Order: sequence, then C-alpha cells, then structure tokens
Amino acid sequence: MTHGNPQSMTGTTPQDTSRLLDAQRTLILEKTATRLLENPHWRERYDAHIAEALIFDSEHIYNAIVKAVRYRSPMMLDDHIAWLRANMVERHISTGLLREMLAALWTAVTQQLPPTAQTEVYQFVQRGLQRLDYADSAAQALTGIHSHLAEELVRFCYDQNWQWQAAYQQHGRNRMLYDMWLLIDVLIDAIGNKNEHPLLAHLRWLRDGNLRRGLATVHIQQLLWLLTSQAERLAPPQASGAARQMLEVGATSLVRDSELCRALQSAQDVIVSEAAYRIATTNGEDVQQVAVEIGWLLAYLNDSLATDDASYMVNYMQTIQQRFDAGAASIAPWHTYLLLAESFERNLPRYAVQAIATLMDTAASTSQTRSRLPAR
Repeated sequence: MTHGNPQSMTGTTPQDTSRLLDAQRTLILEKTATRLLENPHWRERYDAHIAEALIFDSEHIYNAIVKAVRYRSPMMLDDHIAWLRANMVERHISTGLLREMLAALWTAVTQQLPPTAQTEVYQFVQRGLQRLDYADSAAQALTGIHSHLAEELVRFCYDQNWQWQAAYQQHGRNRMLYDMWLLIDVLIDAIGNKNEHPLLAHLRWLRDGNLRRGLATVHIQQLLWLLTSQAERLAPPQASGAARQMLEVGATSLVRDSELCRALQSAQDVIVSEAAYRIATTNGEDVQQVAVEIGWLLAYLNDSLATDDASYMVNYMQTIQQRFDAGAASIAPWHTYLLLAESFERNLPRYAVQAIATLMDTAASTSQTRSRLPAR
C-alpha cells in the first residue's frame, strides 16, 4: 500500500476522489439500482423488496471501492469482492449478476463524477471484475465459451422448436438468450465453487417459470442434456466432464418423485406404444411421430399430477387441439385421452387411474374443453 498523499496522473488526489464519491453516494446508488432494474430478471427472480436489496448490496461494493481509492489499497477491494461473491451466490445471485452490478455502478459513477476522478475509480472497478474470474480451470474454460454455449442452446431450442417459440412469444429470442446465458453462469458458479445447491435452486425456479409459460419439466431436462452435449463439443474434456457431472445432478433433481408420478413413468413406454399403434393404424399416421406427441401429452399430465394443478394439462391440450385443427399435429388430444384412459386401466394401479380421471374431469369442466371430452 502506498502511503502519503500522492496525486494521480490526472492531478486529483485519492482523498479528493474519495470525498467526491462520499458526496455523490446516494445518487450513485439510486442510479445503480434503477439501471439494474431495467433487467426484468431481478423482479421476476426476487421479492418485492429487490430495489432496496440492490441498493444495500451495491453500497457494500461502493464502500469497498471508496476505501480502496482512499488508501490506494487493491487488497481491500479483493477481499471484499471474494466475500461478497460467496455471499451472493448462496443467495442465488450469480457471478454474472454481480458483474452487472459493478458495471451499473461504474455507469452511475461516470454520470456523477468529473472525468478527472473517474480514472481513479475505473482501475478499481476493473480490478473488481478481474477478481470475479475463477481459479478453477474447468470454470475458466466454460467462461471462455459462455456466450457461444448460450447461443447454441437458443439455436437448437428457440430457432427450431415451436414449443420454445410459443413459451417466449411475449419476451422474444433475446430474452431466452439471456436466460440461457444466466443458466450457464449459474453452472460456472457451481463448478467454480464445487457446490451444486445454487444450481439446483436455479433449475427449480427455471422449471417453475417455464411451466407457467407453457413448457414441461421434460423441456428443461432436455435443455440440460443439450447443454451437456454442446459443452462436450466445445469445451476441453476436463471442463465438459465437470459440466456433465453437475448437469446430471440437476436433471435428476427435476424428476417428479411422488408415488403417483413414479407409477405413470414406470408404465409410460407401454402406454405410449399401445396408444400410438392404435391411433397410427386407424388414422394412417406415422407411428413414431404419434408416439412423440403422446409422450409430450404424458409429460404435461405428469406435471399436473405432481403439482395437483390441471391447468398445465388443460393449456397444453388446448394448444394441441388448435394445432390439430390447423393440420399441424397428428393427434386430437381429447380423443387421444380416451384411448390413453383404456391403457391406463390396463397398466396403472387403481389409485393412479382414479387420480388421472379426477384431474381430467377438472380439465373437462373448463368452458374451453367441456365439448372436447365425450361423456364416459
């Protein structure tokens, strides 16, 4: 640490800059929070008090920067950044979001401080960003292809799959790209910290949010399998192996584990095979394509059973009915359910058959679907 009262190259002393930072503290922190909240993720992921929390967390960083500037001590900032990242990751705020916070803080500084003072602050902001790089080689390798991986996920999912396009219809491709970037960011944190728990929490949040958008748990599991394959293609073996291990744990954590769901999953192959063969031979459709569509129907049924919420099944069946009416789907969902019900009777325990019937009666009671389900 340098002692005395040296001037920077701009002629401004560290004490001058720190006094300016103290004087502009409130405005800088408010502008930082305002800029961060332009990203809808903050309000969607966290509670109603997120604005106050962002000011609080930003102030922690700000105080460390002010001290580092005043005493020309990078170590003060280094220690604080390491502590803050560990704290925020445990609160499900990823390293990438912390980088966003530093960037927003710097933008606010440039708006409130004269250029001569900005130079002194900039070097410490850059130092803070550099301290967020992981020492772990696997995390480093994935960081190097972070954005590329996110783009590949969007290319395979959003660009090629109507279900993902429908789910992100309101928000668009760029929002899905950000969500995929964030997923990979959380994965890198899990690998860098050797701690899968924040990743598992993020996956549950991602799954629940996408259920509300019209996707199923299986979509998220397939997304993780796709991410694994892309990491194996683009990253060195050590990094892809670490990613695969974490993502396998993540995919397993999303498995619906109730007795009812286990019963349906254990009999699913037989049920799909029976129903697909009957529909395909009757309607002259391709049996494999019909099997895929029935598999998706059961995936939504599984989510509705697991959550005791018929809306996931209802919404999907309405969508498939519209696609069937437009000639874009091979199965008429309510007619298919009647065939499935016969297979359920043969292949599922009585309690599961009754639970499914109750759920489907709830589905059929809605005004949009009542006419689709013939009387039993």
